[in-house]
Amino acid sequence: MLEITRRDLLKTTVFAGAVAARAQAPADPLAATRAQMAATPIESTRLMNIMTMLAGPGGNVIVQHGLDGKLIVDTFVRGAFTGLKQRVDALGTAPILFAIDTHWHFDHTDNNEDVRKTGATLIAHENTRKRLSEPHDLLGMHFNPAPAAALPGETFKQNHRLAFNNEYIEMGYFQPAHTDTDIYVQFVLSEVLHVGDTFFNGIYPFIDASTGGNINGMIAAADQALRMTGPRARI
Repeated sequence: MLEITRRDLLKTTVFAGAVAARAQAPADPLAATRAQMAATPIESTRLMNIMTMLAGPGGNVIVQHGLDGKLIVDTFVRGAFTGLKQRVDALGTAPILFAIDTHWHFDHTDNNEDVRKTGATLIAHENTRKRLSEPHDLLGMHFNPAPAAALPGETFKQNHRLAFNNEYIEMGYFQPAHTDTDIYVQFVLSEVLHVGDTFFNGIYPFIDASTGGNINGMIAAADQALRMTGPRARI
C-alpha cells in the first residue's frame, strides 16, 4: 500500500503541474510532490527489540537502535525530517552514527544532509554518490545536483560489512535494476533484509531507465533477495 501511495502522489503531482503550466501559473512539480509526501503520517512497526521500521513519507526506513548507537536505512523525503528525528529520538538517547542509502532517489536520500548534521556517517554505493552529484529530469521533476554535505562520505563498489549493535550488517550491490545505484542491506542475525525499491508490493514496479534501471535487473534482484532469505525473514 505504501508503494501505491508514493506512485500515485508522483502521478498526481506531475498532472497538476501540467495543468498549472497550461494556465500560466507557476508550478514546481518536485516541490509539490515533496510537500504531499512529507504530509503523509509516519507509521511505526517494531521488527524486534532493537529494530523498528518507519513508513509513510518516502521509502521505508529501518532504524536499528542499541548500545553502540543508532543506524538508519534511508532518510525519507524533504520536509519529513522533523517527524523522522522525533521517532528516532523516541527510541533512545544514543546518537545516529550511520545512515545508509539504498539508492539515489529523493524519497530515500532527501534528508541526507540533515542526518549528517547529527554526526552520522553516510554510506552508499559509489553510483549513488555519482547520481546525486548530477542533475536529473524524472517524471516531470527537475533535480539539481545535491550539495556536498548530502553526498555519501563512505562508498563501496560491490560489498560492504559493518559490525554494529551485536549485529552483522551486510551491504551488497544489485546489478542495475530499479536504478544503477541499488543495494540491499541485510541484518544477518536478525534476518531482516531491506531491498530499497527493487521490490514493489502488489503493483508493477517503477523502473528508472534514465539512470540505468531495467526489468531484467529487477527480476534478478528479486531472485537474489529470495535466495538470501529463509521462511522467518522480513523483507
